[in-house]
Amino acid sequence: MENGLLLQYVLPKELFEYFDLVSIDEARSDELNLYLDEKKVAPSEHHGKPLVAYGFDEAKKIRDFPLRKRASI
Repeated sequence: MENGLLLQYVLPKELFEYFDLVSIDEARSDELNLYLDEKKVAPSEHHGKPLVAYGFDEAKKIRDFPLRKRASI
């Protein structure tokens, strides 16, 4: 099974509604970096409203529960 497909079972489904998974990098044995690009899709509650994109934000690090006996960061 492809890693990106597997992540769709682990991560919230809303993440993949608004972002594309670009790449995955195992930085260390206990750290997995996911690189995402925002899709040009407005949330349904904002349909028909003008939206302005302000560019990229700084990278965010999200700490989550350990999987398969890997220590949490």
